[in-house]
Amino acid sequence: MTQAVLRGVQPGELDQFWPIAAPLLERGLKHGAGYRWTLSALRRSVAENRRFLWLAWPAQDCALITQIEDYPAAKVLQILWVCGRLPENWRAILTALERWGAAQGCTEIETGGRFGWERQLGEEGYSDVPWVTLRKEI
Repeated sequence: MTQAVLRGVQPGELDQFWPIAAPLLERGLKHGAGYRWTLSALRRSVAENRRFLWLAWPAQDCALITQIEDYPAAKVLQILWVCGRLPENWRAILTALERWGAAQGCTEIETGGRFGWERQLGEEGYSDVPWVTLRKEI
């Protein structure tokens, strides 16, 4: 079985990869704070390099959206949505995001979601749970 790797989609590649990512993201936007977003607004945000689109590769059956929040005292990589089928090697995907975030100067990574994520990510060192947000220093 081929292990998934994470592929960042560049703004110039959106026309090619948006048809793959959009149906996955559309389902994800129905949960959590996703109701505040439309697909077109999300696409525009990725095109403007304010948010980042990732695909699990080669299956392309999982899409992620991240952003970097630059606070006065910390730079944080935020995982906003994980949509579609989570790969079996999801921990490797998470590690890739952590490395990328650190390379961008981020000192923390955080995500929010249903309480089941606390159980899953707690094993990975995500132990700080303010407001159902899971955070880890990287």
